Amino acid sequence: MSEFTSILERIRPGYKVGGLVEKGTELYGKYPPGVRYRPSRNRAKPYEVVKNGKTVGLYKTEKQAAEAYKKLKIPKGKIGLSVEEFKTLRLKNKNLTDSEFIREVIKDKYVTEYGGKLNRQAVGLYNESAGISKQLPKAMVPRKVGEIKKVLNRTKEGKKSVKLYNQGKLSLEDLRYKATQAAARKKKADAGFYRSKEYLAKKREYERTPKARKTRRLRNKAAREAFENKYGVWASGNNAKDRFWKSLYTSTQGKGPSRLQLVKKTVPKKFKGANVKNVKFYDTQTGKTFGYNNLQNYINKNIGKGAYEKVLTPFKEKFLLNETFFDYKGKNVNLNQHLNKTLIPNYNAGNPFHTSMQVHHPFGIKRNPFVTQLLAYDKNFNEFRPREAVIPDIKKAKTFGEKRKVFETFVRKSDPNVLTAPGKKIYGKDVDTITKIKDLYKSQGKRMPPEVLKALKQASTTGTRFYGGIPLDPAMFKELFPGLSNPFAGDLTIDASSTQLGTGRLGKTASAIKNIAKIGGKALGIAAIPLEVANMINMRKQGKTTAEILASPFLLSGRVAEAQDLLKMSDLERQAVSEQQIAGDESMLDTDFYTPTREGIEAVDIEAVKERVRKQREAEEQKRALERSRRSGFTYPNMYGINSLKGVI
Repeated sequence: MSEFTSILERIRPGYKVGGLVEKGTELYGKYPPGVRYRPSRNRAKPYEVVKNGKTVGLYKTEKQAAEAYKKLKIPKGKIGLSVEEFKTLRLKNKNLTDSEFIREVIKDKYVTEYGGKLNRQAVGLYNESAGISKQLPKAMVPRKVGEIKKVLNRTKEGKKSVKLYNQGKLSLEDLRYKATQAAARKKKADAGFYRSKEYLAKKREYERTPKARKTRRLRNKAAREAFENKYGVWASGNNAKDRFWKSLYTSTQGKGPSRLQLVKKTVPKKFKGANVKNVKFYDTQTGKTFGYNNLQNYINKNIGKGAYEKVLTPFKEKFLLNETFFDYKGKNVNLNQHLNKTLIPNYNAGNPFHTSMQVHHPFGIKRNPFVTQLLAYDKNFNEFRPREAVIPDIKKAKTFGEKRKVFETFVRKSDPNVLTAPGKKIYGKDVDTITKIKDLYKSQGKRMPPEVLKALKQASTTGTRFYGGIPLDPAMFKELFPGLSNPFAGDLTIDASSTQLGTGRLGKTASAIKNIAKIGGKALGIAAIPLEVANMINMRKQGKTTAEILASPFLLSGRVAEAQDLLKMSDLERQAVSEQQIAGDESMLDTDFYTPTREGIEAVDIEAVKERVRKQREAEEQKRALERSRRSGFTYPNMYGINSLKGVI
């Protein structure tokens, strides 16, 4: 060590053990910033000042180099304080705490001797270097336990911390730290910090991040689950299936008969979390029991092919709306919340019915919870009450004509884009969700902002398609062609009212026949063509009409035959038969509108008419079969099964 010391004394003038002390210089534990000792370059001036990696000056002593460096680093208009200068200034204001001294004296006027910022850490080091720490007031007087609790009890989170401390689950040190943080936040709030442009800009930037969105979702999920577990509420779940599962439970509650019934032995004493998935339901219509695990299989087998995906679609669309975020007027907002706040008058977040898009049940949730449609809240509300009101009116009507008049009024007043089923059939059609939201904006006298439309389109392309509901007539199609539009329903591609056969069943049948060529490719797969061709050839040999043969791939040959039989009757006979068919419908409803009853209709022997037409059909089929066996060509009667157009056209 002595040898090393002697070397330092030789190469560094003024060196002494314990540090460098030069006459007239300050004590430095090490070289000041920006100063290097390089005797190998210039023995006369071994101290060099460096700025941005370059030597800008050489000096004889360390003090000279340090002073030169100060001049380079101290910003214009600022005053650099040495230790002694700081000591003098600080003792003049010794009644102030460090924070108060910085805020009231230092301000933006003074910097460190090397141009650094005089923050609390720097001021603390200056106090120690100057040896005046004990002469100054303590920066923070430790709060007593009572004061700490008083500070924390101002907020909900603070009260939780106090409770944990009282239970011995939180130390006094941690409690004091939480109180300090709470006091700092309140001080910032009182000063308007959280309303400042800088803070709000940083907050908006953070809210756009996936981390922030995930945090919000997890926080909301935890709060909801805590509430459900505390009060024994059926768990809502975190996916479309779970929400649909809850809707099945909802269908069993309240007054009136329900299609589904809870299997009592499977119901827990208190609903809590996942135990709701152990509950089973009994379907009074099928006489079968099902649970959460076999839900999909049960619906597809007993309700209809592909019915499970259809019934879940509105729930999926709601989830998609809630998981979509977009930039609107400088803020990153949730799409579902934006729609709620914008489109619902006097919106209340605590009201469960205050949601812009709702899952609608055309039959009523208690009558049939397996058919759903996503609807705007106003259309859902406007459909429910008229539908429930018309059912008792239909039952009260004494004659069939009165019943049809009640129903006719209901159908005409119903929204054509809303599915409704006061009886056993569904009326109306569905449209895409984007159109529904546009219509909701219009109903509120507003225009959809382009940002909202863009967000909806992006969401529909990346997630579930925004198209829900069941536009088909299940009774007719029996879920065989879920992608095929029902040619007898209200969404005709060719308007039946434009045909000479009118708007009734007859006219709609004619429209359906016209559509066969258009929709054929959607319904008939390549693999099924050979089998269907063989069936059509067989029908031709049997003497069936060409219209029946063409309708066969679509399971409509029976409807076509029915229409042909009606054409063989007189106007009076046709009305009598039609009304008998309608009267046989348990729902007392039909797609045909009411027509005035003709005089003499009571005298029509309907069974005799049907028998006459049946024999006429058999005779015509035998004749056609014979003609075809002789390779005769198609004739007008052969094609349509019509021998007379009197009273029809």
